[in-house]
Amino acid sequence: MKRPRQGIDKAASLKFLADKLGILQEEIIAVGNAGNDLTMIEYAGLGVWVDNVTPELRDRADLIVASNNDDGVAEVVQKYILN
Repeated sequence: MKRPRQGIDKAASLKFLADKLGILQEEIIAVGNAGNDLTMIEYAGLGVWVDNVTPELRDRADLIVASNNDDGVAEVVQKYILN
C-alpha cells in the first residue's frame, strides 16, 4: 500500500478542485468513513460520516447516514442532491 505524500490532504485537494471549477465551499458535500477523511469532512459545506465511522470521529461531522454497506452514500445523494 502506498503511503500518502506529506503535506497532501483531502481538504486541500477539495479546495484546489473547487477553486478550479468555481464551486463555493458551502456547495460541497463530502462523505467519509475514517480518520484520513477528517479534513475533508470539516472543510465541506456539508460533512457526512457513514455510520461505520470510528466512534471518536462521530461528532466531527454535520450528519451521520447509514453505513457504506447499507447505501449511506446513496442516502446522501438522494436527500441532498436529487431532491
